[in-house]
Amino acid sequence: MARFDIDIRNFAFGGEAYGVLPSGKGCFVRGAVPGENVTVEVISEHARFVRAELISINKTSPDRIEPVCPFASDCPGCSYGHISYEKEIFWKQNSFERFLLGTGCVEKNAILAPVSSPVRFNWRNKIKLAVENGVCGYRGTDNVSLVPVDRCLLIHDSINAYLSEHSGFEDGNLELRYTPSGGVIRLTPENREDIIYDTLPGYGDFPVPAGAFFQTNPQVAALLVDKVIELISHTGIKELTELHCGSGMFSLCAAMKIPGLKTCGAEITPRSITCARKAAKNFKLSGRCSFFNSEAAKFYRTQKNCRLLLVDPPRSGLDPKLLSCIVKNPPEYMIYVSCGPDTLQRDLKKLSSSGLEVLSSQLFDMFPCTSHFESVTFLRKG
Repeated sequence: MARFDIDIRNFAFGGEAYGVLPSGKGCFVRGAVPGENVTVEVISEHARFVRAELISINKTSPDRIEPVCPFASDCPGCSYGHISYEKEIFWKQNSFERFLLGTGCVEKNAILAPVSSPVRFNWRNKIKLAVENGVCGYRGTDNVSLVPVDRCLLIHDSINAYLSEHSGFEDGNLELRYTPSGGVIRLTPENREDIIYDTLPGYGDFPVPAGAFFQTNPQVAALLVDKVIELISHTGIKELTELHCGSGMFSLCAAMKIPGLKTCGAEITPRSITCARKAAKNFKLSGRCSFFNSEAAKFYRTQKNCRLLLVDPPRSGLDPKLLSCIVKNPPEYMIYVSCGPDTLQRDLKKLSSSGLEVLSSQLFDMFPCTSHFESVTFLRKG
């Protein structure tokens, strides 16, 4: 394939560096740093852009550092491992701002300073590895090849210890989860529905299905919850509707901190609702926190006079049916917790058509070194 020398302009969403070929086509390349001039070899070509492999660095950026991880050159997980954490936050915020300003409905002064993670390494409490011929690792950039990894700097020390003490894993996928109360467990089809307790610092232990989602970086998760509670308090409204509530973390924590707040949450996964109700009982909040096993759009249709809405959808964003329901019947205030800035951008454009305006939006670096992050956006009906 053809080789070119290009100047690297910025980091694109997803963590790849971005430059432009002499032809004018955009070029995405992993491992380069903005400000560098690099030689790349095109590996795939598309109508408007190419993807390339980094061959050599002709001019090195002062922002480049030696990666701490020995697998950085091969493993696709740590997109920012070759720059400082300060610069990682800068470029994540840059990407986030581009998405928000690209909506046409978010003012620059509504974008708040990012919230960094207290730690860059050993924050991840859940991991999924591939196993081939007894060797554990991550899938490469081609999603096929295996990058053997015997110790990952992102995961909790207890999971790394488990990997070093165990061997002979069967080929397939290996999922491990750590909680302070239960230590490391290996997830299997037989135990995924078991109820375990995961800890949110400052709030307590929450029952969750072993195989279900719970924030993977507890320290940043607590900061995220703090922010959501701050926004709920700011409205002065004492009734909260939460959609995609999972095991009820946001509703329960808000009820703990805000006297008189009543919440109702909806989640499509029955086992998560069982855990949310169990947690409400454990925290003595059953009288103020109700949880329902329901599809989000269907539940929202029952909320005729919703004043305060909290949503925490998957990375795919709000389901079109739910988005349509909110646009037709917008709440007075809305808090949107997102892990996908691209789908957040799409949804904010739709929400703005209903008269909801963005008061603030803030990045929370839930996933240091990787290309991902969370955000909290606060909207009010104009």
